[in-house]
Amino acid sequence: MRGGRVLAGRYRLDSLLGRGGMGEVWRATDLRLNRTVAIKVLPSRGASEQAVARFRREAEIAASLQHPGIAVLFDTDTDDGTLFLVMELLDGTDLAAVAARHPQGLPVARAVPILAQLADALAEAHAKGVV
Repeated sequence: MRGGRVLAGRYRLDSLLGRGGMGEVWRATDLRLNRTVAIKVLPSRGASEQAVARFRREAEIAASLQHPGIAVLFDTDTDDGTLFLVMELLDGTDLAAVAARHPQGLPVARAVPILAQLADALAEAHAKGVV
């Protein structure tokens, strides 16, 4: 993937946020609604049928979740062999970066509210059958 590419005539990929086993996540612009979004892409060319099925299942699951601690799924589509999910872009620092700044562990006063928020979001996911 490259920055500047427009998916489905609507979503412009602006900058790469991360890369993992299920593709890449990009900061992008929804050109129709003029808003910043996050887009997770999985190039389906070369992807196994299992990976494609897992990606589509992820979209279905994400669409069923509604919780302040879980990013909202706005859209899913395919563009020239690339499957993608369009999600709410949440500003902030990811938990890995926060933890890295505290190699001896987060102070309890900081960890407890974070863990409470995580537990609440996980409870919502579990209530919808996500394990």
